[in-house]
Amino acid sequence: MDWPAYLSIHLPWPQGLLAQTTADELELLKAQYANLESTFQRYVDMVQLTLVTAGGIVGVIAILGTALSIKSLKDYYDTLKGIEGKVRGEVDRTIAVALQRDRRRLVQLEAMVERDLLPERIAIDYVVPANAPPRRPRGVSFLLEVLKRRGFTNVVVRYEPQLRSPETASQRDSFEADIVVLDLHHAGIDQDLDTANTVIAAVGDRVDSQRSVVVVYGTAQFYAAVPKLNQADKYCGASNGPLTFVARILEATYVVDALSTFSV
Repeated sequence: MDWPAYLSIHLPWPQGLLAQTTADELELLKAQYANLESTFQRYVDMVQLTLVTAGGIVGVIAILGTALSIKSLKDYYDTLKGIEGKVRGEVDRTIAVALQRDRRRLVQLEAMVERDLLPERIAIDYVVPANAPPRRPRGVSFLLEVLKRRGFTNVVVRYEPQLRSPETASQRDSFEADIVVLDLHHAGIDQDLDTANTVIAAVGDRVDSQRSVVVVYGTAQFYAAVPKLNQADKYCGASNGPLTFVARILEATYVVDALSTFSV
């Protein structure tokens, strides 16, 4: 814009005053008005940008207001609370199931430990119906070692030849041990069935049927006195070799443990 011409036309200034304005003053005045115009233009641009931005925000708010009402937001939060409650309930249920399962496992573990420790509480009389030899037979030592390794530490070895005769056997006091192991093999009479059955019957008469069990060890396949003792409500089993020896002793241990429960 030609500011001097504009001013000369539109402003009722005296001609003398305009004439007195120097060229430098005119340049300064033009610069000031140019700066004012530039500043005003920046202000206009800023306002336009603000209006555009504000319009966009208003538009987004309007869209959100259309899509979500206060009621839907309340329903949304209620749904979140319901989901949270279900999740907590499921977590609590899962924890309860896990605790119950672990409790069962703990009970089973305790039962297993108790069963493994049971041999330590069992007293065994290892009876050989013969005279004591000068030196313990290797086979007897081996069976005793097997018992020891399985946890049977309370074992007493007894050599009792008087058990071969019913008359002398009847004079013996009753056995106090939980298990009476009758070793016919190392007494040398396991194949003599008549003598073997007589000794088994004599030992059976000397045990308490409410607290003791008899285990016969001999190589014969069958001893008639064993089932007869069971028929008389005595507890008796037999082993005809080292591989079944500990199994019979363990079975007898469980029977003794059950008897102690019944007697309480």
